[in-house]
Amino acid sequence: MGKGGSLSDGIIKKILLSYTYVAIWIFLSFTVIVYNKYILGKKMYNWPFPIFLTMIHISFCATLAFLLIKVFKVVELVSMSRELYLSSIVPIGALYSLSIWLSNSAYIYLSAILFIENFGFEHYRFERLFNIIDLFSTYRQD
Repeated sequence: MGKGGSLSDGIIKKILLSYTYVAIWIFLSFTVIVYNKYILGKKMYNWPFPIFLTMIHISFCATLAFLLIKVFKVVELVSMSRELYLSSIVPIGALYSLSIWLSNSAYIYLSAILFIENFGFEHYRFERLFNIIDLFSTYRQD
C-alpha cells in the first residue's frame, strides 16, 4: 500500500492481470470439460477410450510447453539436477495424468449437466470427492 492506504496503479494492474488469467483458465477448463463429454458421452460420439484421450491431452500440453519454452522463449530455462527432476517434476506429471484419466473416465458414466456442475473447476479437489460420493449415493438408487 502506498501513502494514504490506497493501492498503487502497478499493484492494481497485477491484480487485474491475475484475475484475467484465472478467468481464462476457468473458461478453457470449462470448454475442455464440454469437449471431453462430447467425445466420450454415450449419447454423443461414444468413444470408449478415456486413457487414449488423456494421452492426447498430455501430448498437447507437452508440445505447447516445448514451444513456449524452447521456440518462443517465453520463460527462461532453469537448470535442474536429475534427482530434483525425478523427485519434483515426475510425480506432479504422473498425478496430473492420473487426474485427467480419471476425470475422462467419469465422462462415460455421468450426464453432462451433473458433470459440469460437480467437476467444473480443478481447484475444488476435496469438494469434488464429496460430490462423487453424493452423486453415487443419490443416483445409485435408480
